[in-house]
Amino acid sequence: MFPSFRLYERLRAVTALYPKTMESFLDLGCCRGYFVLEAAGRPHCRVATGIDVHEPFVSISNRVSRYLGIRTSRFYLAGLDDVSREPESYGGPFQVVLLLGTYHYLYWGSRLCPRAHHSHREILARVSRVCASTLIFSARLEIDRLPGSLREQAAAAGETDVYSTASFLETAEEFFQVREAGYLGKDPLLLMSRMET
Repeated sequence: MFPSFRLYERLRAVTALYPKTMESFLDLGCCRGYFVLEAAGRPHCRVATGIDVHEPFVSISNRVSRYLGIRTSRFYLAGLDDVSREPESYGGPFQVVLLLGTYHYLYWGSRLCPRAHHSHREILARVSRVCASTLIFSARLEIDRLPGSLREQAAAAGETDVYSTASFLETAEEFFQVREAGYLGKDPLLLMSRMET
């Protein structure tokens, strides 16, 4: 498997944040499964799970995993609600959770999954249920960075103060210790350590 240059750059930035020994991994919104398959190939990783709400992504990821003979990877047609309700059914809770570029769909919903949370607290509480240790996060956290239709929806909802980097970070610190780790493109890359309850 050879990533595109853009994916390779993302992979380098993200994998630099992994713990030395990673035993379990979850990618929320795994797309075609590259990060999951890469994690599954690590020596100590007993389970690498990817979830997505787009069936073709899950199907292709499972086919590639079988073709490569990777036994520690799993892909499910599921959303955050499903996994947070029963993390054990998906191999969790997970030492490392990856949430890259899909947070705004959890918040606002999408054509593929209209379920919208409209709450940083609700989303982060669900993520903390599936995350045993580390969340690696990057997202469009400002309304002017959202894709067109979501930007219009957010502007119409009048949530410019609620959907912002500052608001997200304030809420995130209820669940995680947050450290800035650079950028993925124009969006902040955050290393978030789950707080003990």
